[in-house]
Amino acid sequence: MLFLPDSCIPFSGYGVTKAASVASMLGTYVASKPGAVPEYSEELMKELGILE
Repeated sequence: MLFLPDSCIPFSGYGVTKAASVASMLGTYVASKPGAVPEYSEELMKELGILE
């Protein structure tokens, strides 16, 4: 099972629009990679604001 790091907590409280945006970004990424649960790339984590 894939868990996002604790640094993703800033996503809480952003509302439906932000949740839909993040879900769309993650769904697109996962669908474009082989395997059921691909490792997140550094680029994706930066785009999501998980890494600076």
